[in-house]
Amino acid sequence: LAIEFTSHISRAFMLTQGERCTRARAAVRYMAVPVTNGAFTTFLGIFVIAFSDYEYFKLYFFWQYVSIIAVCWINGVIVLPILLSFFGPPSLDAAASDAVRASHADLGGVPEQQEF
Repeated sequence: LAIEFTSHISRAFMLTQGERCTRARAAVRYMAVPVTNGAFTTFLGIFVIAFSDYEYFKLYFFWQYVSIIAVCWINGVIVLPILLSFFGPPSLDAAASDAVRASHADLGGVPEQQEF
């Protein structure tokens, strides 16, 4: 989960051109909703365990998994963009960015950069 939440934000950050702060805002703008949907659907998948008759399942699976989801979501959607806005690497150059966009066209592509 931690890899999934951070990789989407990081990828959007690297494919956007501009200053680091602008790129971090764009990454959150484009990817916060999909990452949040992923966290929510993962939570829905384990929600039924909260009603288990076995305390062991509730304590060591449900609550632990909910904690992991919450910490990973906070790390990916809040902490990572803040760190990237201060310490993020430079964006991919235009040629590399176009090649990545073309290679991911079958997945719906990467949103084009918009001015803020």
